[in-house]
Formats: sequence, C-alpha cells, structure tokens
Amino acid sequence: MTNLMKGILPKFLQIVFFLFVFISQEMNAKEFDEEELINKAKAAILLAPNNPDSCKQIALEILSAPNAKSEAVQAFTNTALAEFYFYTQDFDSSMVAYKRSLEGYIAIDDKENQATMYNNMGLIYYYQGFYGKALKNYTASLELEKAIGNDEGIAYGHHNIGMIYGRWERYDQLFEHYDIALSLYEKLDRKESIAALGNNMGVVYANLEQYDKAMESYRKSYFAYKELGDKKNMASISTNLGCLFIYLKQNHRAIEYLNEAISYFEESNDKMNLIATYSSTGDAYKAIGDLKGAMKYYLLAEKENEKLDLLERKKDNYYALYDVYKTVGEFEKALQMYEMHSALKDSIFSAEKYERLIELEKKYHSEKSERELLLLKAKEEKQELYLWGLSIFFVFSAVLALIWFSVLKFKEKQKRQIMEQKILRTQMNPHFIFNALSALQCVILEENQEEAVDFVLDFSSLMRLVLQYSKEENITLKKEKEILERYMSLQNRRFDKKIGFEFEFEEQLKIDRVLVPPMMAQPFVENAIEHGCLSNLSDGYVKVRYGKEKDYLTIAIEDNGIGIKQSKAKSKLLKHKSLAMDLTKERIKLLHENRGKSNSELEIQDLSDYDLKGTRIAFRIPYMELN
Repeated sequence: MTNLMKGILPKFLQIVFFLFVFISQEMNAKEFDEEELINKAKAAILLAPNNPDSCKQIALEILSAPNAKSEAVQAFTNTALAEFYFYTQDFDSSMVAYKRSLEGYIAIDDKENQATMYNNMGLIYYYQGFYGKALKNYTASLELEKAIGNDEGIAYGHHNIGMIYGRWERYDQLFEHYDIALSLYEKLDRKESIAALGNNMGVVYANLEQYDKAMESYRKSYFAYKELGDKKNMASISTNLGCLFIYLKQNHRAIEYLNEAISYFEESNDKMNLIATYSSTGDAYKAIGDLKGAMKYYLLAEKENEKLDLLERKKDNYYALYDVYKTVGEFEKALQMYEMHSALKDSIFSAEKYERLIELEKKYHSEKSERELLLLKAKEEKQELYLWGLSIFFVFSAVLALIWFSVLKFKEKQKRQIMEQKILRTQMNPHFIFNALSALQCVILEENQEEAVDFVLDFSSLMRLVLQYSKEENITLKKEKEILERYMSLQNRRFDKKIGFEFEFEEQLKIDRVLVPPMMAQPFVENAIEHGCLSNLSDGYVKVRYGKEKDYLTIAIEDNGIGIKQSKAKSKLLKHKSLAMDLTKERIKLLHENRGKSNSELEIQDLSDYDLKGTRIAFRIPYMELN
C-alpha cells in the first residue's frame, strides 16, 4: 500500500461518496485557482484505495480545467492517476504517471512528495521482480526522507530496503534495516506498520526454517490487524500461514487458511494477492497427491498473471506446472513449461546483472570525477611547493618506484596464478560433461523413455549450474552444495538410488557466506563412485565434511567402497588415470601459492588400515568469506 498522504487519518475514507459528489458538482460550477485544484487532487488521491473510478474521474476533470497547466497541479493530478492505476493493478500505466508526478515535484522542489514517488516506483519494481531497480528507488527515497528529517518516511525506507535484501537472501543486511524500521515505528506508535513488519519477519523466519518464530510473528500481526479492522492484511497473513503449514507438512490445514484468503481476494478482486494464494494452494494440493487440484490452481494463477506479468511469480508457476505435467506423464507439456521457466529465469538473472553493472559504471564515473578534481588541486599545490621540496620529491619518487615495481611484480604473479586456475577449470568442464553424457548413454540404451526425459532435464539443470558457476573464481558453500546434490541425484539415476550421500558442516560455518572455488569436491566424489565400486554395494555411501581449522577450510570426502589400495591395483590393470583428480590437485596447489601458503598436501587414507571399509581424502584450502 502506498504512503503518499502521510498523516491523513483513515476516518476520511468514510466520507468517500459525499466527497466525490461535492467535488464533481463544484468543478462543474466554477473555475478554480491553483490551490483549490491541488486540494481537489489530494482529495481524489484519498478515494483511490476504496473508489478508484471516482479518483480517476476527478483527476481527468481537473486536467480539463482551463487553469490546470501549472507544474504543481499537474504533479498532484498525475499522482491521483498513478494511484488509480496502482489500485486497479495496471502497473505499467501507474509507473508512467508516477514518473510524470516526480518531474513535477522536482520542478516545484517538493522533496517530501519526491521521496514518496521514488518509494511508490520502487514498490512497483518490487512487485514486478526488478529488485535492482526497486533498491535504487527505495534508496533515493530514503536519502530524501533523511534530508527533510521525516522519521516515518525513514522507517518506510529501511523497511522496504530490508525486503529487497530478503529477496537476495542477505539476511544480515535485512535484520539491520528491519531493526531501524521497528525502532522508529515503535517511537511513532505506528501499529499498522509494526504489524506489517511482523508479517515480513514471519516470512523471513519461515525461509530460515525457524517455524516457531514464524508462527509467533504471524500470530501477533494477525491480531494487530484484527484490532485495526484490516481484513485485507488479515487475508494476506492467512496466505502466509497456509504456506507455513505446507512447510510443516500439515497440508489440509494449509488449504483451510488458503481458501479463507482466496474468498476475500476474489471478493475484493485483488489479483496480485490472488496469484500468490492460488499458487500456494496448488502447492498444498500437490503435496497431498491431488495433482488435478494442483493443476487447477496453478492454471488459475497463470491466468490472473497474464496482465500483471509478475516475472518471479511466472517463473515459479512454470516450474510447478512442469513438475505436475511430468508426474502425470504429459512430457511434451512438461518440457514446454521447463523451457519457459528456464528462459524467464535467465532473463531475470540477466536484467539484474545489467542493472548492477549500470550502477557500478555510474559509481565509477562519479568517483573518477572526484579523483580528477583532487588530482588537479594536488597538482597546483605541488607546483607552489616545488622549489622548496625538490630533493624530498626525488627521494619519495625513488621509494614509490620501488614499491610500485614490487606491487606490479606481485600482481603479475597473482594474475598468472588466476589464469592458471581458469585454465584448470576450463579443462574440468569437458571432462565432467563427458562423464555425465556417458551416464545418459546408459539410460538411453536401456530404452527407458520416462527415465531418459527426467535425466535430460536434470542434466540440463546441472549443466546450467556448472557453466554458470565455473566462470566464478569463488562461490558460496551453499551453491557448491547445490551442484553436488544435483550431481549425486544424476548419478543415482544410474544406480537405482543405491548410493547414500550426505553433507556435514561444522556449526561455526555459515554456508551462505563461506567461499570456495567451484567444484573442488566433485572429482573426489566422482572417484569414490567410479573407482570405489559403490554401485556394487547395497549400502554404499559418500560423505562430504566441511570444517574450519585456523585460517583454513578443511574438506574431507569419505566412502565405504573397496579402498584406495584395491582401487589402485585395479586402475593399473585397466591402465586408467584420473584426469579430474590431477587437475584438482594442481588447483589446490595454486590456491595455496596464491595466498602465500605452503601446506597444500592431499591426505589419502585407506580405511582398511583401521579395520574399516573405504577411502578418506582430506585437504585444506585458504579460508575465505563474503565481505
């Protein structure tokens, strides 16, 4: 909900009908001066949430008035039109009108309403899934609110920016902004805003799998909205509770809450909330095995989203439909949905990347201009002191030259090592793809059509991840875990899911912040499967452990196969040499050299020495975290 007319109490909405009749009659009766037209535009804005058609009619009548050409009248009237389009959920038209309003408010130097326009445009970008653009507008709004000292606007700014970081799963920044917003809301005694923040916190806790905290946050917000008589937000919390019960596998209870929300949103024609609620209802029906019911609600969500074009919702809905079609055996439709999901996912990813590049470029040029001004000033001062400090200058230049030479030498070495790492990663990709295609060949030869289709889809998802992340020098442990899980899922299709696979992380490791070069453990996992003969066992397993030891990240891969001694003997007979293992050893060595470390040994143990079965491989790499 937009927050343009801050300070106007909800009681004014009770006189909507009388206000509309009065304004319409008065405008037809006489010509108004600029201040009167602005006041009528403000009154029209108040009508938008409950009576958007009346809001639009008054705005158009104002624009047709003979003396409605001033920038101030145009700004407020375009805001009324923007609010009409927003509440009728025509977001593209609303954005155009908000931008026109912003131009007018800039022209009349109205910083308060400039801040509100940036906030409202950020909200539309947020709904449409353009989070980079949303953050840019929310930040501009926050800076203006700080400049005019508006605590309520500052609270809204931090609240909205926190929501963006939540979408990017950067929860440290989210909690930082939410804490500021909550303290200001409590200071201002804004009960509705405190309830909204509590609802958002419930979503965050649910994503973090802290379900008790999520339930408590939703409960407090629900009763706060009930006390305020806010049925719309009560329905929104019912949707969130439905999603929470899906997480808790209480799907029939989830459907009860979701149906309650659907009843309200259908009655109020709230298409945006209907899309989210329909989609969640489809998830609940799918979870209880009612695929017909699931498909019904996914298709309803897709139909409602045709006009709004909410990209994130479309992406998720396409994948849900793919999963249902695949399960019921409609493979052609399943493949179509998967391709649409992948295309949309790539377009969102590219748009976000492009937005960030534009921001970085602007920041670079701004900083470059500042640096040029500082250099010019320094040059003038140097000229003034030149005669007095000539000898000092030469000494300083000599020292600087030596430092610069050392830095260049170090950077050249670092650049060479990074290039070698990239070459090694490039060599690993064809090797990895070859092994995966060999597995696909086995499935095709077995003439299992459904299994082959699933394998191709899983293989394409895995390749997308491998090709995407292999371009990066480092990725988070969370992403590395995702690659390995996809890889093991693919391998288990070959062996009828006979091989168990698990991760073990030391408690101190935050997997969404710890960095690791991509696909460090995968060659050793592959080696355990292929050369440890795990497929011949009924209880074969591979375990990957991550820990921290001083300035190092420790990685260990353990299996219960035939052991390294028997594996080596077998490899000699077959004259086989593991290319991926050799490449990974070289990568580990280069990582240590790049950080000036010396300990790059790879420890390989045959567990038969300890009266156990299998092999354990352990190594260390320099510990890194996201800044």
